Amino acid sequence: MLVLFPASGRLQALTISEVMYHSGALEDQGDEFIELYNENIDPVDLSGYSICNGINFVFPRGTYLDGHSYLVICADEAAIRDRYGITNTIGDWIGSLDNSGERIEICNTGGRIVTELRYNDRGKWPVGADGTGHSLTLKAPFLDVDDADSWRLSRALGGTPGRPNGPSFEAGAVFEPPANGMDSNGFILTWLVLGPYTGATCDLGDSVIRADWLREAGGGTRRQTDMDWRAGDVVNTSFASARSTGLHQNSPTNTPTVEEYLSFGDTIDFNESVWPPNPENVMGYAFTYVDNVTGSDLGVTIGCASDDAIAVMINGSHVHVNDACRGVGNSGQVQDTASATLQPGKNLVAVKVFENGGGWSFRLRFQARVGGAPITDISQLQVTTNVDEGLDFDGNGDPIKDPGGGDPGDPGPDILQEAGSSPVLLNEALMLTNGERWLELYNRSGSTVNLSGHYLTDDPGNLTKRQLPGGTSIVSGGYLTFTDTELGFDFSITEERDRIFVALVDDT
Repeated sequence: MLVLFPASGRLQALTISEVMYHSGALEDQGDEFIELYNENIDPVDLSGYSICNGINFVFPRGTYLDGHSYLVICADEAAIRDRYGITNTIGDWIGSLDNSGERIEICNTGGRIVTELRYNDRGKWPVGADGTGHSLTLKAPFLDVDDADSWRLSRALGGTPGRPNGPSFEAGAVFEPPANGMDSNGFILTWLVLGPYTGATCDLGDSVIRADWLREAGGGTRRQTDMDWRAGDVVNTSFASARSTGLHQNSPTNTPTVEEYLSFGDTIDFNESVWPPNPENVMGYAFTYVDNVTGSDLGVTIGCASDDAIAVMINGSHVHVNDACRGVGNSGQVQDTASATLQPGKNLVAVKVFENGGGWSFRLRFQARVGGAPITDISQLQVTTNVDEGLDFDGNGDPIKDPGGGDPGDPGPDILQEAGSSPVLLNEALMLTNGERWLELYNRSGSTVNLSGHYLTDDPGNLTKRQLPGGTSIVSGGYLTFTDTELGFDFSITEERDRIFVALVDDT
């Protein structure tokens, strides 16, 4: 069996990470800039590259971008250096960026597009980047730069050219979002968020924290106790009936609208990534669905931290309230614990976070009732923001992921193997990453397959490069994963090497 893996996405780890296209401060567009980021550890030679669409600029000979580093291309290099005190700049370009949106393309010396961005000031794109003094910033490397959900407003006025946009850009950070919606310490990373509502502070009192801040009136039926929440839901909050006093101007819409949010760290930072820049005296909701796939009630301990006050609801009932005025603490820190019970099937977890000034964030996980160990096993809990995904609220249906280890959508043992074809497939691979590169084998047959004596190779001229050890086998419907390090292979993708050859060869 010979399989060729073509690389997908960008051919090298060069990405557009920040754009200031309309600050509103200067009429001559001298404050415009485009920031490039090199996701890899190796330097990139940009000599002769160009910005081939949007504005006109050719990178001079000797232009290198070091690994995990930034280069700011400027409309007016002297002005940008003076304003931000940075030296990792280059310029000046010819032309100006369109305030209503356009496509920016970076081309190599052969005219091939190596990275591109099409932004605008409408729809899901952060409209505040058009004239408020805040830049358009990428949330994390490896995100799709053409997806509006990958971008946010800069927290700081003027943006952060030449510097990290956030912790996900720090060298050594893990960029790949976990498949189960939780990190390795059990903190939930995938949420639906609603707000920001005004009228909040800390030290409001227990009854005010528990009150309904999103309530509709005048024919509306939405309450904070509702169980059905979806990205894009519009909530016509009646500020005469709800505890909130209004919708803060930082909201991306004129009416409270549920947005999907994926964090790249255990702390859900409303200020940094959801509703920047830094509104004061506000509160927000966060919703997620946690499936208890054990088939029976599961006693758990909630572990959480917040800046400032927090309330946690499970299936419409408050299980924890702390009207604290505090900071969220360090990554991984748990400040509060509370006992709760998760019913079989889907459970709605709703979190309300109240901001007094400065920070506005929280983190939450579920822990074992005895011993306090974080729960990360998909045979117990699974996380989704899709109310239609996973078990029903009564525990019926199918889990999000097969607790035995496979995905329900993956081919199973009941899929017939074509006559004369191999029972084992090269099923999945991760190669365009700064982290660990790997490939996955899948046994689609109805019986265990013995791979003892088989070979894996990344060299078409050497089909017996790496022999699998005796006793290597895959059960029916099972998976087997190898990293390139343990095989002694190199699965890295570069501009010059954009295809990877991988073959599984039998002992004949």
